[in-house]
Amino acid sequence: MANNNSSSLASLKFNVMIMRIAFLIAFLLGLGSLFNVFHFTATTLDVHIAAGIIVAIVMWFLAISLSRTKQRGSGAMWAAAILIVIGGFIGLFFSVKSNALGITHMVIMIIAMGLAEMGSSLAKKTS
Repeated sequence: MANNNSSSLASLKFNVMIMRIAFLIAFLLGLGSLFNVFHFTATTLDVHIAAGIIVAIVMWFLAISLSRTKQRGSGAMWAAAILIVIGGFIGLFFSVKSNALGITHMVIMIIAMGLAEMGSSLAKKTS
């Protein structure tokens, strides 16, 4: 029987992998649209939003699970989860066609992802 620490570490690694893949998809689509490499169609915009929602859900799940197990890194993960919601609201409710809001949206999301990486790496070290 596997002990609880190796099981939670495997779950953490899997969720972080899903978060990274979804972030990469959303980041590349958003970057291409922001710098006019291509224009968002209905499909690419939906994929961008869906990938962002997946990132947000995984961040909130990791923040809750790290807090419940009282592991290091939960504070950084909570900060990342709150920032990802703020950045998501900027992207959804304001016109990000202007470069200022688009870059603000991108910078907030990159900072949130950096905090999530920091929190998950601290949790991996203590597991």
